[in-house]
Amino acid sequence: MKRERYYTRKFTSRKAVVSMINGYIYFYNNKRIQRKLHLLAPMEVFNAAPMAA
Repeated sequence: MKRERYYTRKFTSRKAVVSMINGYIYFYNNKRIQRKLHLLAPMEVFNAAPMAA
């Protein structure tokens, strides 16, 4: 995360940093597709898996 989002920008407030981190976490879990998950996002795989009893 630091290389992709933090080092390339100059932040003027703590609120901006927190907003960037929250946005990155959302992207990482919900939008980022992975080949090993058959081109699905991690949360798509998690939500599709049957729940254990």
